[in-house]
Amino acid sequence: MHSTPCERGVDYVITSLPPGNYTLTVEAPGFSKLEQTGIKARTDVEDAQAFYDRTAQNVIDAENALADAKRSLATSTGEYPETFALIEMDIPLEKPTPDSADVWAEVAGRDNFDLQATALATQAAERDVDVQKSRHWPTFAIEAAAGRTQRHDAFGDDLDDASVALTFSWPLYEGGITRSRVREAEATTKQIAAEYENLRRQIERATRAAFRGVTTGVDRVTAAKQSADSSARAVEASRRGVEFGTRTELDALNTQTNFFTALRAYQQSRYDYLRAVLTLKQLAGRLTEADLEEIDRLLAATNANPENAHAL
Repeated sequence: MHSTPCERGVDYVITSLPPGNYTLTVEAPGFSKLEQTGIKARTDVEDAQAFYDRTAQNVIDAENALADAKRSLATSTGEYPETFALIEMDIPLEKPTPDSADVWAEVAGRDNFDLQATALATQAAERDVDVQKSRHWPTFAIEAAAGRTQRHDAFGDDLDDASVALTFSWPLYEGGITRSRVREAEATTKQIAAEYENLRRQIERATRAAFRGVTTGVDRVTAAKQSADSSARAVEASRRGVEFGTRTELDALNTQTNFFTALRAYQQSRYDYLRAVLTLKQLAGRLTEADLEEIDRLLAATNANPENAHAL
């Protein structure tokens, strides 16, 4: 309890007050006593205002990020999305089969579509080298022709003619153009071969990363869900603390912020897991229409209200 005298028309500041709720009592001889409850320390008001301003800024940033994500999606689909089908709260969490990063990397190195296309381009470039080298050699060609000339009866019968010709060609000198084409074809072959090797390494690294994303994603989703559950219980405890006067409203706001942060991490971990599953199958050349339909079924359900802590 703190008390202090003051004169008429003079403000008085009580210092060194801990955060909390206070009851202000004013007494003077000949006047009735005045009491006002809910008085808070000035620091609580300033902290709450700062929390509100920071939250308003975060909301603006989140709205901008959402609008940009929608526009990016519209670039791919051709339609601007107004609503989204949210993912189910409980999704099947399965580790890759086979459970070996080396096996998946080997499969990706053999069946990845981009890698196969680059391998075909390499083979085509090698054959083009042989084609350019063959320009040094002589060529033989056989030409055959047949025809009929129709005449009027006054000039006699129709004439039939046929011819067969064998031609031989051997380029002795073309100003070095053949050798130049050979060198160009060989350089192109080396370039495509280097691109193939670089792509192979990138696909192997991406495949192993996607494999880790699936295997660790199972644990990440489980841990994130437990964190969201714990944060939900902390929100409820903080609310009771405010009612009993042991916690401030600012403490309750911070606890609620931590809850929504944990809930967002839980949501993100599930999306990351599903994306890693699709990426792993795509890199290995194993992605099918059935896999996409399975993801579509998971996205068809309506998500629970995130404000309901018991929904977790």
